[in-house]
Amino acid sequence: MAFDPRSWSIRGKLYGLSAGLLLAMLGLVAFSDFEAQRVAASVADLDAYAQAENTLAAAEQALETMRRAVLDYAVAMDEGSLKLFRERAEALQAALDGPAAAARPESAALKAKFKALREAGEALGEAVGRYAADQEALKPAGEALTDSGKTLVTLVLTLDNPTLALAAQKL
Repeated sequence: MAFDPRSWSIRGKLYGLSAGLLLAMLGLVAFSDFEAQRVAASVADLDAYAQAENTLAAAEQALETMRRAVLDYAVAMDEGSLKLFRERAEALQAALDGPAAAARPESAALKAKFKALREAGEALGEAVGRYAADQEALKPAGEALTDSGKTLVTLVLTLDNPTLALAAQKL
């Protein structure tokens, strides 16, 4: 006997229609579950990307703050600037060691560049510190030399030699 729905009774037709609707609903449920899993995976990828972008933005801001702090220390010799440089370097190191940065393939290269920058900043800080210490050590000698020069000029001006007096005034 061939499949001919016209020969079915009303009851059979209702059962067949119900079974067809049930199969269609199961198919839609399976399809929606598959799509929901794809959306969840996309959301997870976007979340990881957003965390990496936030880490990158924080790293960029920390690097800019570090650059300004070390330059401020080099110019003004302000200890607070060197302290700020070191604090930002620690924060950036923690961010680079975090899970968001570890997932990125370029993380190792970024860590190497940051390490070199940090070492250069520390070296500059040490050099400026030595410069400031040397400058402080030379200050008494410079003051003594200035006093000796003033005394010498005063003595030369008391002499009756106009050539020496003119040279002393230029000094």
